[in-house]
Amino acid sequence: MAGLSFRDRGIALRAFEPADAPSAHAYLNDPALTGRRYLPDGFSDLAPLSVRQTEAVIEHWQKENASWTLVITDAASGALLGHARADWQWDPHCPSAHVVIAPAHQRKGLGSLALGIALRFL
Repeated sequence: MAGLSFRDRGIALRAFEPADAPSAHAYLNDPALTGRRYLPDGFSDLAPLSVRQTEAVIEHWQKENASWTLVITDAASGALLGHARADWQWDPHCPSAHVVIAPAHQRKGLGSLALGIALRFL
């Protein structure tokens, strides 16, 4: 996923990097996202993640072959806003996609923008 980057109307989607772990840890552990963080199998979607678990989630996302998970950032500041995921493991002709926006950035249309970028790529 290295080098993969998309931009549209103020947001950018790019590959996760190890330096994203602190910001990802903060939004993934927000209680408002409990049960809807869309983490890889083997990671609880209900329990808080440790910093090391967050790093492991990012490492897992970086190694995936039949899916991708990209960080959503503010294009101007680079601030991490959430993540977008596309998965075609079950059927490459029928991929699934989802978007997770940090609660502090919700209700601003960012999820719709990010989903639109992901769907255009797919």
